[in-house]
Amino acid sequence: MVEKFFSGMKKKKLAFHLGILIFVMLLMGNLSALVDHFHHPEIPYFDYEHLLIGGITALMIVLLSAGVIQYMRRLENTVEKLKKSEETIQKERDKAQLYLDIAGVMLVAIDATQRVKLINKKGCEVLGYCEEDIIGKNWFDIFIPEKSREDVKNVFAKIMKGEAEAVEYHENSVVTGNGEERLIAWHNSLIKDDEGNITGTLSSGEDITEHERAEEFIRNLLETVDEGFIVIDRDYRIINANRAYCTQVNMPLESVIGKHCHEVSHHISKRCFEAGEDCSVKRAFESGEPYTVLHTHYDDKGNAIYVETKSYPVKDASGKVVSAIEVINNITEKKKLEEQLRHAQKMEAVGTFAGGIAHDFNNILTAIIGYGNLLQMKMQADEPLRAYVDPILISAERAASLTQSLLAFSRKQIMNPRPVNLNELVNVVKKLVVRLIGEDIEVKTLLSEDDLTIIADPGQMEQVLINLATNARDAMQEGGALTIITKAVELDNEFIMAHNYGKKGKYAFVSVTDTGTGMDERTKEKIFDPFFTTKEVGKGTGLGLAIVYGIIKQHNGYINVYSEQGQGTTFNIYLPLTHKAEVKETKLAEMAPSMEGAETVLLAEDEEDVRRITKTVLEKFGYKVIEAVDGEDAVNKFVENRDKIELLIFDVIMPAKTGKEAYKEIKKIRPDIKALFVSGYPAEISDRKGLFEEGINFVPKPVSPTGLLKKVREILDKKRVDSIS
Repeated sequence: MVEKFFSGMKKKKLAFHLGILIFVMLLMGNLSALVDHFHHPEIPYFDYEHLLIGGITALMIVLLSAGVIQYMRRLENTVEKLKKSEETIQKERDKAQLYLDIAGVMLVAIDATQRVKLINKKGCEVLGYCEEDIIGKNWFDIFIPEKSREDVKNVFAKIMKGEAEAVEYHENSVVTGNGEERLIAWHNSLIKDDEGNITGTLSSGEDITEHERAEEFIRNLLETVDEGFIVIDRDYRIINANRAYCTQVNMPLESVIGKHCHEVSHHISKRCFEAGEDCSVKRAFESGEPYTVLHTHYDDKGNAIYVETKSYPVKDASGKVVSAIEVINNITEKKKLEEQLRHAQKMEAVGTFAGGIAHDFNNILTAIIGYGNLLQMKMQADEPLRAYVDPILISAERAASLTQSLLAFSRKQIMNPRPVNLNELVNVVKKLVVRLIGEDIEVKTLLSEDDLTIIADPGQMEQVLINLATNARDAMQEGGALTIITKAVELDNEFIMAHNYGKKGKYAFVSVTDTGTGMDERTKEKIFDPFFTTKEVGKGTGLGLAIVYGIIKQHNGYINVYSEQGQGTTFNIYLPLTHKAEVKETKLAEMAPSMEGAETVLLAEDEEDVRRITKTVLEKFGYKVIEAVDGEDAVNKFVENRDKIELLIFDVIMPAKTGKEAYKEIKKIRPDIKALFVSGYPAEISDRKGLFEEGINFVPKPVSPTGLLKKVREILDKKRVDSIS
């Protein structure tokens, strides 16, 4: 050991240690001799024995000192290593704390006694305390709101005992130093010892208070808008929805969340794009850009809802699309309005076309009927040629009736409106309908006790009811029941919004219901279209219901139809009520007035054939006729013959000046002049509100010679002056 010790010495220290050893040996030997000599004087002060004893003692002391020194050196090295280890550990601890502190979330460790063992800087910031005020404190007693404290503590206790599993994620509030509650989204894990025993929990928490408030604000905002909003994940499941969407699909929120969007919106089992439809959500997922699609949704009862959907992609921090927000705008009402507008425009276009045809056709028929009647007048009753003339006139009258039908659905038919009691009109029509539709159909009327007076042309309103009854008869080939109901109703804003038509006010309501075969959706959509018919070729013109539609619209009313296949059909009509008293129609005298006369008539007509036959008829019955080819010519002819002319017969539409314009100029010259207007296209007169109440005289083309002569005689024999203001 000594050799090992010495061999471990450095050379420069070896001489020093040997010198010390020798010195100590001498010193110790002399000290030993001195002690012996002091106690025993007879012993010499210095001898070899004492020197040996001293040397051995000195050697032992040196060896012992060397061991101590070696131990001290080792101890010093150990201490140095421990110190460095502590510094390293501290550095690692500081580094770990730094990592914890730079984390953007709270980190909290709680032991089994509910005390905080660790918390990072973010946790301190959220709670509003310094670390020293948190470590060692009971987490639940200080930092959990009182309202949920006991429940949370009980759950924690069960987790520590292993009686409940820790929830990996939950949201819970904490109380800050200033008493504010902050909502934290926690992710939790258990801390276990080497034997697997649970010793605490480690939780990371993100303050989502502002996020939650923003979400709440957005939710409240979305609940105030009419558009439906849904959030859809990549599996096409609905993860959120607003009230408007739930209303659109007629389902509660809890029935919507978690379901696939195609199940709720389309009521189909596979994704809409797999069913061949364009899908705005799929497009947004694929392109990462907003996308708009127009298509059809269905409510839980299968009713079609027309929607405009626009999907917006929602991306995460890396730019990956994780979900989509679909904005659903219900355009069902808009589509219905567009359909109504298209229908109205189509009716207007066809009506304008039909009216133009009627105008030209009526001029032709006027000449045919006029000359036919003149020919008929010259024949004896037994004249063989009458067998040819009479069918010509009958066919011409049928053609004239067709043109009147064209004018009816185009709303250009001349009207003679006056106050009419709707119930009395229904009773009159009922008698006609009973004979018209046959014995196998029962006709019932349920009439209101209210006074249902409307402003209407009685003849046209009768035509409406007869056309509807005829349509009902054709739908009840095996018999059935036809019911006509009247009552007073008031249309309000709720009705107008629900039906997309109408004006506020009081109306007379009349419905015509049959128990026939009913109609499908396609037929209902086209039911009022002119020339549309479900009858066989040659058995219908397709004008019956178009005429009904035109007449009702011309009377400022509304009509709709409700029908289901196999369930019958109901037509509902709304006509404005009036407070004016009903005007009883005066019956014509049994004896027809004389058709002859000697007065001078100014005839203005731009159609030569019509002008010639009209002049021929008038002159044949004694009248003197002055011809004019247009309105301007008529004014000039009147100025030249102002004292002779007693009646004006003007076509409404003429070049240069219209008949009305010419009449107004002439009226300034002679206010008492009488006038009769004739036209195959009476829109210019019928569009003027109240003309007939002002007493204008009008006959539509084609007019028979007898009809013209009677009207001329009637006007000339009147005592009052007819005028147009």
